Amino acid sequence: IGGRLALHGDEPKPWTLVWVPFGGEVRLTARFDPSRLAWHDPRTGEQLPAENLGPSDRRIRVHAPDDLDWVLCLDA
Repeated sequence: IGGRLALHGDEPKPWTLVWVPFGGEVRLTARFDPSRLAWHDPRTGEQLPAENLGPSDRRIRVHAPDDLDWVLCLDA
């Protein structure tokens, strides 16, 4: 699998999950709370903060911690 999978929901508040199978960079345009941007390690269940390298809170650009699979979690 070389692609990515993104899921979005609005209940009880907006959230987005982006799965990346081989690490790398994720770019999104979305409203979110920067303090609620995190990487989830599906192998261990650990969560790590994700630093937004984008130009604003609506333009997200983050890099996965390594080249393994990760889930980017965004909460509004």
